[in-house]
Amino acid sequence: MNTPTWIAAALLAPLAAAQTAEPQAAASAPPAFEFLNAQASLSSGPFARAPGVVQASIASSMRALADAGDGRALAWCLRNPGTHLPAEDRARYTAAGLLELVRAHSGADWLRAPELDPASVLERADRATRGAVAAALAVEPVPDDGARQLALLLEAAALAPTHLREQSLAAQALARLDELRGAWPQGTWSARAADLAWRIEHLSPGRTAPALALRDVDGNELWLEDWRGGDVLVDVWRSDDPERGGHAAELAALVARVNALRPDLGLRVLGLGLGADELAFRLELEELDLPWPTAFETQGEGPAHAAWRLDGRPTTLWIDAAGVVRARGGSLAELEALLLAPGEGPDGPRPEPSGPAPDDGTPEVAAPGERRESP
Repeated sequence: MNTPTWIAAALLAPLAAAQTAEPQAAASAPPAFEFLNAQASLSSGPFARAPGVVQASIASSMRALADAGDGRALAWCLRNPGTHLPAEDRARYTAAGLLELVRAHSGADWLRAPELDPASVLERADRATRGAVAAALAVEPVPDDGARQLALLLEAAALAPTHLREQSLAAQALARLDELRGAWPQGTWSARAADLAWRIEHLSPGRTAPALALRDVDGNELWLEDWRGGDVLVDVWRSDDPERGGHAAELAALVARVNALRPDLGLRVLGLGLGADELAFRLELEELDLPWPTAFETQGEGPAHAAWRLDGRPTTLWIDAAGVVRARGGSLAELEALLLAPGEGPDGPRPEPSGPAPDDGTPEVAAPGERRESP
């Protein structure tokens, strides 16, 4: 048995009983989830071995636990779509999964853990997925205060505009957040709602990005204003995100393609990693070998949290040469299509790209209608 196979077998061993037991037994077997969740971080961290094989095994096992009724495994699967969700039904699965979390688990303490945060599912989701989630949550699922709060937060996150064509959705998203904060000012999700409302009002496409000053692990100051004159992607990621390595590779490839086709943009990347331990973050940077400057900040603390109300959710922002936010969140495929599309730059119309813009693979989704009240 080769090493990758041995590792995969070791990871799957704790699940043997859970997968053959009744669904209720799997849901009440926290060691399997805790073990797999810990291994997911290790399998893509600085000490990873055979990460592709191991991560695939973890994703498959988490899916088995989720199908057996483990809500935490379901939340994990929704947060990590690249390894276990077929592209053709990702939107449907994500909408159904978030609705299940709202209906059955809105009061669970684990749902507020950073690695299981349900709103993070939507931060890098494509238009089809966000539209499906907003439509699924448009009718209140259950007349429970906790469920209603979470439903309002998730619907607002799904409606939050990611680029200029979606600006009309901002008012709908803010209305959901106003309802949440007005009815439950000290509610479980009220602080998250306040942060999201601030970002919609100040970091939405079309707004001038607030000043941002960061510091990398070597002590170098990184001022966003110093990058004026060229377009920049501010990439925010979490050090405990199992998808961070794959995301970094996809982002590097995106930048290379865009700079080849649109050298006029002068596209660069400024990274911001959020974590709990700076030493572990330094090791992780060495492993990831990112080709752009990256700052570190403890989640919930530091200048980026204060200036941009970042709450720990991974996201990518496109800020143009004039300092205007042109996209925030959404999938990288959609971001690439936007970067390659002709448009207005700070000095007039941008030229047509020298090659075809890629198809992001997601259809246009009509803006969901206003929330229909529960009977």
